[in-house]
Amino acid sequence: MCRWVSAGSMQNLVRFFQEGRSPWVRLLVAACDHWNLKVENDAFLGKGTFGRVFRGTSQEEGGRRIFKAIKIVLPGDNGAGGLDLLREKESLNNAAKVLPNAVARVEDFHDFGSMGAALLLADIGSKVPQTQWRQLFETLGSLHEQNILHGDPRLANAIYVQGEVRWIDFRSSVVAIDAASVTSKRRDIAILIKSCCDKLMATMGTDVEEVVREYDGTAPSAVLLYEQVIINRGSSS
Repeated sequence: MCRWVSAGSMQNLVRFFQEGRSPWVRLLVAACDHWNLKVENDAFLGKGTFGRVFRGTSQEEGGRRIFKAIKIVLPGDNGAGGLDLLREKESLNNAAKVLPNAVARVEDFHDFGSMGAALLLADIGSKVPQTQWRQLFETLGSLHEQNILHGDPRLANAIYVQGEVRWIDFRSSVVAIDAASVTSKRRDIAILIKSCCDKLMATMGTDVEEVVREYDGTAPSAVLLYEQVIINRGSSS
């Protein structure tokens, strides 16, 4: 998991550089030099079991600043490192071909050899507000209609960008092509349901596998689950 939102933290940035992670610092500097970006005091946006994310800034003619997300990983960082990041880039690009507004937009990937790798993304958003959770289910269902599984569709792995939900962190994403694809899609959306219920501090009251039994892997079916499960538990919590 690696999440990011627009509101960075000076304390997070200072802590990052003070924790003795010199390989991370070298990789971040190399990525900024490669893409001609700068990081500012509140640039550190998030970290997880896989990678670190920063907000990079560039300046266009006329003085307008452009913000981008830089995700960096070290070699072997909780897995294959750069290979995992390259796989994430390919998964995001494949999803963007069919649903361009449902996923974070990839601008570039670069392998820095022994230092690690970096992924440059165009979207920096905010946490998805609860009022937009319906969009979460709808976009995940739309991905499922294209046989694309996110793999880890928790709230932390989505951002809200200019009125739209975009999924991030496609490290675990796969294309469902076997006969058990509906089962895989149900497993995918069950993760989102549990994440929302955890956020609401609401109990399921029944096993989540039972709840998603009627899910058919489509956007309308996903929205119906949201209305039947999340809204009900939100109003009763």
